[in-house]
Amino acid sequence: MPPPPIPPSFSFRAALAGREPDVLASLFASIDMGVMLTDLEHRTLMVNRRFCELFGVDGGQVVNLDVEEVREAVRARIIDLATWEANLKDIYDRPQASQVDALTLKHPDCTLRRETHPVFDPEGEVVGRLWTFVDQTDESRRQEHRTLLHRMSTLFDPEPARIYQDLVRTISAHYDSTCIVSLRQGDIMHFHAIASPVPGVEAMTQNTLDESYCQWCLAKNGPLIIQDARQDENYARVMPAQMGITRYMGVPIWDAEGETVGTLCILDHRSDEVLTEDDLQFLQLVAMRLTAELEREAQIRDLERNLAEVQTQLIQSEKLAVTGQLAATIAHDVRNIVSAMRLDLEDSASPELLDHLDRFGVLCHRLLSYSRPKKLEVASVDLANVLRRTVDLFAKHAEIAGIKLTLHKPEQIPPVRAIEDRLESLFANLILNAIQSTPAGGQLVIEAAPTQDGRVAVIFSDTGPGFPQGIEDRLKRPFASSRAEGFGLGLYSCGQIMKEIGGTIQLENANPSGARVILEFLTV
Repeated sequence: MPPPPIPPSFSFRAALAGREPDVLASLFASIDMGVMLTDLEHRTLMVNRRFCELFGVDGGQVVNLDVEEVREAVRARIIDLATWEANLKDIYDRPQASQVDALTLKHPDCTLRRETHPVFDPEGEVVGRLWTFVDQTDESRRQEHRTLLHRMSTLFDPEPARIYQDLVRTISAHYDSTCIVSLRQGDIMHFHAIASPVPGVEAMTQNTLDESYCQWCLAKNGPLIIQDARQDENYARVMPAQMGITRYMGVPIWDAEGETVGTLCILDHRSDEVLTEDDLQFLQLVAMRLTAELEREAQIRDLERNLAEVQTQLIQSEKLAVTGQLAATIAHDVRNIVSAMRLDLEDSASPELLDHLDRFGVLCHRLLSYSRPKKLEVASVDLANVLRRTVDLFAKHAEIAGIKLTLHKPEQIPPVRAIEDRLESLFANLILNAIQSTPAGGQLVIEAAPTQDGRVAVIFSDTGPGFPQGIEDRLKRPFASSRAEGFGLGLYSCGQIMKEIGGTIQLENANPSGARVILEFLTV
């Protein structure tokens, strides 16, 4: 039984008789795929316009070239030459076979679906081969973006820096471009992470905002594509454009509060390869992951700082505990000595000396309280009396040091809320600090007066070198001293005393030299 006849490839109305080639030419010209027809010798018989667009060739020349010349014309666009040549050999070794595969081109990048099928004559003999090429670049990119995003979503590392460095490396490899995470600090864009196929670029650390494409991305506060910076005089003037880096795509990066803090961008010289809305969406999704990692990094750094502060406080607390125990031991022995002296001198010593010995005994009791702390009640205290006693106590000390010690106060000063023993210790610390820091021939002036807001201010002013930078920290942190022989407890103790009684303490440098300590007390 004879085989069934092969149906015609095309059927035409009788009215089109003789015009079939024109109809076919119009058909191939109108479809959105590249078409090429070759004979059994592999010579090109026909190509349509879309084929020429896809491969960047002249159709009029292609149909007049021999086989090797046609292959040479498109060879520069083929990425995987070995696979391409192997597929050609395979299909030409099997004239009746069909073949479907993907063909990836470069300059610009393009992904084609290639199909080839034999062409038969009415008798069923193979007379040629039809090739079709469909541009699937957009869909191929979307699929690659989905694959990359899935991989990026599974990344995890305890250290966020390794995550976002991996992200920029992935983007750099995907686009074969330099990829940068830039964080803005004033007029500088600091490179937080960078990956590049260009040698030496990864060593760069920053760029000025006005020499960066990112300035327009930040000004827009949205995604931006600069396909060819040479086409706009504003873009053309910046440093990357002057270096031939003419293509840019960037998206903003936000912090946890929604404020723009920087950009994620790619940049290169390949302006002939068009970036699309799909590329922007892909980069925006990566930026969301980057934002999360940057926020996680900030939280980790905050926790590390808090932990360091807590550890420092624990160490300081331990030091204070040891200091208290040591002070208590010494104070116990000194108190016994003072008590013995008090008994021996009670009948022969002046009242002033006995008073000083009594207050020295009180100080010993205070030192003992470091190891046996107790809650002291704030009460009404005669500030003028405590201040006068303390100044009298250090008058001889100041005279020996060559310091003029002066107290100015009005006749009447209202009583203040304080703890008398603590108040005397406070004044003693400040006077002693001033005497130790002021050179001979200088002076220390103490002024006490009511303030307009109903408080009482006491100001200590010396003519020494003034306070070093960061002195306020010593009010909160013990064991910080600028003197080699100092323990770093004086100012800390002053700050704690004022805190206990609800007062304030302020440290400042005088003009042209010297230091000032301003105390303010609540009145009763």
